[in-house]
Amino acid sequence: MMMTGRLKKIIRLGEEEARRAERMMEPADLLSGALLERTGVFAELYLTFPDLSERLAAAENISAAPSGVRIGELSILGGTETKTVFTRAQELRLRYDQHVLNEGHVMRAVLESEDHRLKNCLTQDDRQQILAIVSAPRDMIVPLHKKSFRPHTDVRRAVQAEHNLVRSFVQSQFGDGWLEAVDHAFTQTPVTLFKAEQNNRITGFAAYDAHQKQKGVLGPMGVSQGNRSSGAGTSLLFACLEAMQKEGYRYAVISEAGPVAFYESVCGATIIFEEHNR
Repeated sequence: MMMTGRLKKIIRLGEEEARRAERMMEPADLLSGALLERTGVFAELYLTFPDLSERLAAAENISAAPSGVRIGELSILGGTETKTVFTRAQELRLRYDQHVLNEGHVMRAVLESEDHRLKNCLTQDDRQQILAIVSAPRDMIVPLHKKSFRPHTDVRRAVQAEHNLVRSFVQSQFGDGWLEAVDHAFTQTPVTLFKAEQNNRITGFAAYDAHQKQKGVLGPMGVSQGNRSSGAGTSLLFACLEAMQKEGYRYAVISEAGPVAFYESVCGATIIFEEHNR
């Protein structure tokens, strides 16, 4: 199974925590690894919960399972609850028709787990706040100057006559939530929406200057299930970024990006940090 580079690092850091404690790996070790990783959303996690690593360490003697099991994603033995975490993470990956297991899948599964240390260290509000930081869609920013974006030829800008066709595709694949943005994209000249096609059928779309009618914002963007490993998402993203670049934008904000790792690796997007009150 393919995993993001950041998830691999989190797992390695978590395994090191378990080895130091001379025991099998627990779900709390994955959270400890995330706190040590400190890039992207996990930098924000560390800044919001600076004492959480100490709390997890202090709870070390509370949980100790007698034996471990083999887990494909790990190089050491893990507990049955850790195995449940990775099973749940794979379910989340499949639900979203994603081909790469990412840190958001695993962190959500960790926070849903019955791990004893997490029960003793985290309130329900803590869990919800951590989820909002590490697993929810996030706004990101992309610098456009001195960059080159080259979309594939199977992506092109939509024209006014295709409004109903694109609208029907978006509604059938993603529901009604993005229709207002799609409609706004078609009120502009030229239309601020690109579409990907395969065999003369739409497989995905991406818009800019359309989300809540805001300038400089990229999104919404979606690719139909079954086509998410075709490269259409990258092509659509690059088409919008190239268009925004040509229109004079120096930066693009990606609205409610998910999965974050995709945008970080493909176009160098970075998280827009948020303030969290605790």
